[in-house]
Amino acid sequence: MVAVYKRIAYAARTEATALILGESGTGKELVARSIHNFSERAQHPFIAVNCAGLTDTLLEAELFGHVKGAFTGATSDRAGLFEAAAGGTIFLDELASTSPTLQAGLLRVLQSKEVRRVGATEARQVNARVIGASNAPLPELVAAGSFRADLFYRLSVLTIDLPPLRGRAGDVELLARHFLHLAEPSAGAPLRLTKEAAAALLAYPFPGNVRELENALTSAAALCAGGAITLDCLPQTMARTIPESSLATADAALALIADRPTMDELQYRYFQLILREVEGNRHRAARVLGLDRRTVQRLIARYSHDAGNEIGPTELESKQL
Repeated sequence: MVAVYKRIAYAARTEATALILGESGTGKELVARSIHNFSERAQHPFIAVNCAGLTDTLLEAELFGHVKGAFTGATSDRAGLFEAAAGGTIFLDELASTSPTLQAGLLRVLQSKEVRRVGATEARQVNARVIGASNAPLPELVAAGSFRADLFYRLSVLTIDLPPLRGRAGDVELLARHFLHLAEPSAGAPLRLTKEAAAALLAYPFPGNVRELENALTSAAALCAGGAITLDCLPQTMARTIPESSLATADAALALIADRPTMDELQYRYFQLILREVEGNRHRAARVLGLDRRTVQRLIARYSHDAGNEIGPTELESKQL
């Protein structure tokens, strides 16, 4: 990722076309926006186009514009997105899905810096920087003859390869913290992952990459109770990846109510479970339980007199913050 950040900085300093390659959900549009936002074109439009979302005819009219009467429904002249992005950047995603005809039109724009609206006879000059992207391996498609080699070379003046999330050591935890922070206003409470949920996320390969992680945590934030995101809040495909070593803790949580305890007994069991999760840290326990530190101290003192107490006040006092 450090190499990616350096490439973004290099691309922002130039006017060269750029090509971003990476699996779906790795953040190709985010990289393109970063290049635009740190470039001299930042004050001008950034227009993103999903080339796979439209038919070839509609995409051509969207990109290049059309004149009145060019086709059924063309009741007036209309500028295309290349013209709308004047002075700024146009981001073309899913380039591998484009047809040879459209690829020829894109090559003409890159070579001559002009577009011809559909149905028009005259070309118009355009001043828009082009950033392309694909989740398919374009070099292999070029070798197979399904993507124009000349267009590929025009686009790939600067190439940025985005690694998949499973190859970004430590980023799952950092991104999870970021997405939970974003979801807190909607949830109405501070959000946290239980140990089991965190272990499941770290063990999951994330074929959908960062987008899949964001969607999973946004959904989990809506399903959780009291701000604690448990295994039950995660999609089943993620929950099933939890390591065997974490199952014992999950079973302990279920055992809280297995024998239908009284409310006092349930409170005691839950208090002990939280203390184990936070490794006896009183400040963290108070934050998780929604209590102040003095109340936690009183509960410790109360339960320290009960037989079989697992963590007494003496041990807690020895814990460091």
